[in-house]
Amino acid sequence: MRRDGDDYIIEISQAVATGNAVAYVSQQIHPRSVFLELSQRKLTVQAIRFILLAEGEVGFEVYNVLLREWASAPADAPHPNPLLMSTAQRTDLKVPASG
Repeated sequence: MRRDGDDYIIEISQAVATGNAVAYVSQQIHPRSVFLELSQRKLTVQAIRFILLAEGEVGFEVYNVLLREWASAPADAPHPNPLLMSTAQRTDLKVPASG
């Protein structure tokens, strides 16, 4: 865990179920928000990587685990704001030529 300004950044590695590990840690530390990064890979590529390499979109997995947890919690129980974001550069966007 490290601090970046007012934020704390926690990196999880070598977990068998990364999504479950991130969701568990977020439930234990009670943050205001959980930022989940998405890969922007095409769905076909994600499906092939899931079948061949057992990889998945961790951001969506964490979100789904948290939703299941929150469904079984009391209605007034606090939970963090999940924020899905992507920092990957899109390669299919057309940039107008200047001139």
